[in-house]
This record gives sequence, C-alpha cells and structure tokens, in this order.
Amino acid sequence: MAQSLTTAALGANLKKAREEKGIKQNVLAREVDIAPQTISAYERGTKQPTLENLVALANVLDVSVDALLGKEEAAKTTYTLGDAARIIISLDKMEAIRFARIERDTELYGGDSIPAIEISELPMLAKFLTGYQKMRDLMFDGAIDGEIYGHWLSDCFSDLDGAALQ
Repeated sequence: MAQSLTTAALGANLKKAREEKGIKQNVLAREVDIAPQTISAYERGTKQPTLENLVALANVLDVSVDALLGKEEAAKTTYTLGDAARIIISLDKMEAIRFARIERDTELYGGDSIPAIEISELPMLAKFLTGYQKMRDLMFDGAIDGEIYGHWLSDCFSDLDGAALQ
C-alpha cells in the first residue's frame, strides 16, 4: 500500500513527539482513548488519524497539529542574550514589570543601579540592562531623541544577538 508524504511525515513526527515526551504507545493510546495498535499504525504511516484524534494526540503530546503534520518550523532552541533583552524591554514597555533598582558598588558596574534579578553569570546582559535603564530615562526626560535611542539599541543587539543564553 503506497503511503502519502503527509501520512509518512505525520507518522514520523508523531513518533518523534511521543519519544521526546518519553511516552509509550500504550500510554498515549490510553490518553487518546484509542487502541495501541492504532498508534502503531499512525507511526508506521499506514493509517491516518481522524481530525478529532489528531487534535487529541497534539494536546496529549503538547505540540501543535501543524507540528505533527510537519508544517511548522522547528522550535527555536537556542536563545541569545538579545532575545532575553527584547523580552525584558517588551515587558517593561507593557508595564508588566518594573525594574527594582538596587545599588551595587562593584568594579564591573561602577556602582550603577542594576535590576534586582540574578544576572551575575550574564555580565553582558547586566551591562545592557543598566544602559537600557539610563537610555530609557534619558529618552523619557527628552535629553535624547528616539533616533539616538534606536541606534543605541541596534548597536547593543548586534553584540547580544551573537551571545548564546545558557
């Protein structure tokens, strides 16, 4: 019996997602309320799940239906310090968080205020956050314009995007 590319891809993606979750076929089958032989047939590509079963499988495996169908790009697994900085700026702009300023008299930061989060292992990010607070305050006070602030951010992200977040 010839199998379609979609069925073969679905089978491979289903098996991969199941194995990554460390779930056995019989456990997945029980969670979705189908026979273990059916899971095996899906993974071999000899049978296609109904839409209802496909959604149930995706939910149990905590993946999207698109991921099971192979229509989704692989999730980004390596994040950079630039990614972390962008998230922090987004949260700050949404006023979801406010940086608690604390004084640390260290050589690394020259006694500047830095956010009250544990970033001692990430000196590049700590330096960015200290500068970000200062530049943001200068912009809001009218001491610098948005263009200067944008150029500063762009320069920072050039450096941060090359550093992996561990």
